[in-house]
Amino acid sequence: MRRRSRINTIIASGLAASMTYAQGIAIQGPGDVAGNWVLESTAIYLTGKRAPEASKWVFGADGSLARTSLYKFSESEGTIEEKFEVKDGKIVTPNGDTFALIDKKPDTMTLKGPFGYYFFKKE
Repeated sequence: MRRRSRINTIIASGLAASMTYAQGIAIQGPGDVAGNWVLESTAIYLTGKRAPEASKWVFGADGSLARTSLYKFSESEGTIEEKFEVKDGKIVTPNGDTFALIDKKPDTMTLKGPFGYYFFKKE
């Protein structure tokens, strides 16, 4: 019985840690994500199969965001420029999309957004 209790404690601790990780790192302000980023891939789950992407996201320290995408079925580009806010430690766009910062290193960043996970590489 003791061993089973210990295993349950280990499992519960692991679940709590993964839930905390999935919630993300609190963003203090736009400067925390500022820079030119290339969206390399997306996935429904953090460790799931990644779908390749081809877009550039430029986060400004002033809260500006420019997303440039190469359309998959043509050779044209489209850019959406908007302002974002940081609310409750997350990025919120004018249309209500919310992105949580899951991981950030000097050359990579992972956001959790409305459609799954977004994996970026610094440009």
